[in-house]
Order: sequence, then structure tokens, then C-alpha cells
Amino acid sequence: MRSPSKNVLSVSDVESQYDAYLLTTRGLSRSTRNLHRHVVHKLLSSRFPSRNINWSRVRFNDFVQFLTSD
Repeated sequence: MRSPSKNVLSVSDVESQYDAYLLTTRGLSRSTRNLHRHVVHKLLSSRFPSRNINWSRVRFNDFVQFLTSD
């Protein structure tokens, strides 16, 4: 999912890569993939409002805050 040559990706790039992974590796249906993408979109958009993800700034606590807020 993460490009080794880039530390910064857009939210839409990550969503597309994640969807491809869910389809090709996990074999999930469209509706299940849509649900997964929705949650990932909410998480990443809340942490990176600029829509540019800097992986070096992602912390475990980001996930904790997201999961405990919904």
C-alpha cells in the first residue's frame, strides 16, 4: 500500500491502493470494500485535512483517537 519512494501520498491514492488490495488479495465484494474505504477515508481525512498523508506523522494515538471518537 505504501510507496517506498514517496513518504507523502494523497488520501485518494491510498484509498485506491487499499481498494485494489482488498479486491485482489482479499477478494472482498464491492459493498465490503466500500465500507472499508469509507472508514479509511474518515480516518485519514480527519488526521490530514489537507488530503496529503505524511506517513512519518502517523502515530498510534491517531488510531486510538479515531476509534474512540466514533
